[in-house]
Amino acid sequence: MSENEAEQASSGRKFQLMLDIDLWTYGDLADVHKKGYYEIFLLFLEEERKREGGSNVPHRYFKIIQKHAPEEYKVQIIELAE
Repeated sequence: MSENEAEQASSGRKFQLMLDIDLWTYGDLADVHKKGYYEIFLLFLEEERKREGGSNVPHRYFKIIQKHAPEEYKVQIIELAE
């Protein structure tokens, strides 16, 4: 496996680990904390998009976070998934 392939696999795994925390899906999580998770998700995804070779974050992850996203984050998630 090349270094680039290893880095891409690593990025997908990092995002999976962020999703596995699972606190961000709690319905009773305070909005300020929920928005904090989405800010982190979006920063990560924006950095991934800028990487040489593009992001390797699976589209199913975008669907997962979009499902739970506060309304103001849904458009950004869709744009980053394209």
